[in-house]
Amino acid sequence: MDVLAVSRRPDCPVKVEQMSNARQKDAIEYGSAFSRGAWIREPDMSQIQISGTAAIDEQGKSLFLGDCRAQILRTFDIVEALVGKAGASLKDICQATVFLKRAQDLPLYTQAAAERGLADLPAVCMVADVCRDDLLFEMDATAEFARS
Repeated sequence: MDVLAVSRRPDCPVKVEQMSNARQKDAIEYGSAFSRGAWIREPDMSQIQISGTAAIDEQGKSLFLGDCRAQILRTFDIVEALVGKAGASLKDICQATVFLKRAQDLPLYTQAAAERGLADLPAVCMVADVCRDDLLFEMDATAEFARS
């Protein structure tokens, strides 16, 4: 069971919405049990909690097998599409965890992030298992932005 609890003052309306992404199937459709993200909206601020995201296509298949750089770039595209639905961008990410299956791929991540204007992305990078054996990169994150 997964639970997201939000504590609020009675005079502060908060709305929580499970997010989906046109660039990927909802995970439940291919046997996983998580949402792509959660959008928490307060009157003047929004936060998106982005679930672990990797280079998985609209049919639930892993992409760019063996090509970490391509997987990183596709993951950025997928995250950008998700947060873009809420009016945010990759530059609104205030914290992230980056999972690399191989330590030698860290320079690929650093270069790809810089190319997207994310050289200063506040991310913890770690060598760890990724969500699937055939994937080399995964990222989860939180984006925060002012509501207009």
